[in-house]
Amino acid sequence: MTTRGRVSVLVGFLAVVVAGQLGGQTIHDVELRGDLAKGDYGFSPAEISARRGDVLRFRVLSGAPHSIAFDSTGMPRAAKAALNRAMPGRVSQLRGPLLVKEGETYRIVIPRLPSGSYRFYCLTHQVYEAAGTLVIP
Repeated sequence: MTTRGRVSVLVGFLAVVVAGQLGGQTIHDVELRGDLAKGDYGFSPAEISARRGDVLRFRVLSGAPHSIAFDSTGMPRAAKAALNRAMPGRVSQLRGPLLVKEGETYRIVIPRLPSGSYRFYCLTHQVYEAAGTLVIP
């Protein structure tokens, strides 16, 4: 096989690998909702099963302001560091920015995390038990 032929085979192989990785990404939409009159705040769905590279897209549906925070209780140090790096615009450890407008979104690309459950919650509505769980199989 010529050098040009080997390069063509290599480029083709890389294209298949990259396409497979991109094609496997899933976007998980999570609504943040709230009704002050009913005292009802939460995430929908409240449990999301996701893999590395998937996207969590949180969208304010009602009851703003909202925020996304992960509970660090029992979380391995490496998982904390990975989630912190994955959270754009963090305001502190494992805490995303305040989302103040209906329709506003916040995206987290799932980093490499150990299998398990990761609890997240709305810091501004924690008293209403506005919480969810990210499950990494």
